Amino acid sequence: MPAAKAPAKKKPAAKPAPKPPKEKKLSEKELALLREQARLALHRARMLRAYLFGVLTLVALALALIPGEGAWLTMHEGLWGLAGVTLPLWLAIAFYCCSLWLRNYSLKNAWLTLACQALLLLFLGAAVFTLTRGAQELAGEGWWALVLSAFGGAIPHNGGFVSAMLGAALAKACGQAAAAIITLLLSLAALPMALPPLQ
Repeated sequence: MPAAKAPAKKKPAAKPAPKPPKEKKLSEKELALLREQARLALHRARMLRAYLFGVLTLVALALALIPGEGAWLTMHEGLWGLAGVTLPLWLAIAFYCCSLWLRNYSLKNAWLTLACQALLLLFLGAAVFTLTRGAQELAGEGWWALVLSAFGGAIPHNGGFVSAMLGAALAKACGQAAAAIITLLLSLAALPMALPPLQ
């Protein structure tokens, strides 16, 4: 007779996976403390940004006011060439950003005002560029030569490098008078939104 088969060994039952520890709910005092710590850390970060950006703005102001010599003179002329007669207003916008950080405000909440301020200065610079140049000069010279003229000549005849690109393009496309009218109308359109809100 065949030998009887040995009974199969039962596999031990798998142990249940350990339950994850329950997260401890924070009390209202602890939540308030964490929120206050986050607020203070954000305020310190904004104060640091205001300090660093303010120092850079003061350096730019010194560059704008003092011609100097050598490399300083080159940066002085380059700064005026980039911004032209709108340079003081660009510096005012930079100080406005510093004031927002010092008051613990986010620039994200003021992005529309800052964007309209930048557009306003761009259009004003283009208007200065077209109004201070003769129709023959605008029609006779090439577009790039007109743009590069932002870095030469008297500062009052300079609306800035980027503004010169816009002003020269409009002058080439539709003439001096129409370009001046268009840039002035765009400046007036951007002005209401560029004014900082009263707080």
